[in-house]
Amino acid sequence: MVTTVDIRERIIAMLDFPRRLVRSEMDLYECPHNGEFDNKDHVCIECADGPECEWLYATDTVAALDSRSTPQLAEALEFAIISVATNAVKLNHDPQQCRCQVCAWIQQAEVLRSEIQQYRAS
Repeated sequence: MVTTVDIRERIIAMLDFPRRLVRSEMDLYECPHNGEFDNKDHVCIECADGPECEWLYATDTVAALDSRSTPQLAEALEFAIISVATNAVKLNHDPQQCRCQVCAWIQQAEVLRSEIQQYRAS
């Protein structure tokens, strides 16, 4: 039987890859905040990397993730799925056919998303 603790631990573990991927794609050399999103700074609000940076800042440490509710973690996973799927599209990969690290992560994340939905329904 799946428990809330199991779901939380799996989500937190699954968020590691997209955090590394997002961080590697961001140009932090140009960022005046070094990737620490500031929702009061117009530079952050107008930045093209704003949504990814905000997500990264909110999920960047296990301590930050441990303090999140299970629904908040599920939302972070949803954002991660969208971000990684966007990356797969840019690479011209089909996550259902490809076995690269990006596509394999999407497949695993979709399984976890389905399990979360089943857990919520029970």
